[in-house]
Amino acid sequence: MILRYTFLTEGSTDAALLPILDWTIQRHTKQIFTGEFVYRRGQGLADKIHNALEDAPCDLLFIHRDSDREEPIRRYEEIQVALTEAKIDLPSVCVVPVRMMEAWLLFDSGVLRQAAGNRNSRSSLNLPTIAQLETIADPKTVLREALRTASEHRGRRLEEFNKQIPAAMRRITQLTDDFSPLLRLRAFQRLQDDVRTTLEAQGWYKE
Repeated sequence: MILRYTFLTEGSTDAALLPILDWTIQRHTKQIFTGEFVYRRGQGLADKIHNALEDAPCDLLFIHRDSDREEPIRRYEEIQVALTEAKIDLPSVCVVPVRMMEAWLLFDSGVLRQAAGNRNSRSSLNLPTIAQLETIADPKTVLREALRTASEHRGRRLEEFNKQIPAAMRRITQLTDDFSPLLRLRAFQRLQDDVRTTLEAQGWYKE
């Protein structure tokens, strides 16, 4: 039996998180899941959750909110309140990267070079260490600059590449087989723990 999950995102580039969710689910269950991401539409989060489930009915719901400048716990609380308001009785997991989801895409320089279309690039990308990822004020800007540097384009070609950066961001996770280096991050480990707990509660967890 194939189960479905829906990933309610903040924007189109957040589709880059789908391979991370697939990897996470596969770590914890033998059940086969297929995932779909849905853009937010509606006025408030509760409305957006309700509409997402109309657009993509599922067995398991993931809801993404970047913590931005808030403490992550505030985002978890906001999502739980919205689920209650939406009267959703469905297994649900919060996806709350510290600052921005782009922090989870900065851990492998080789993959970034491939995603930028220049695997042979030798330019220094000046990537932060894993331990620094959750302290970066603006990981989106750091990631974009790293991709531009890796591309080694100049002038008009760089201008054209700038338009392709959202697609390059999605390629980063599509090209990654192992996200275990991110287990050192508290928000990523929280996602792993929450997925495991949810799967256990549904009888989907594998020993």
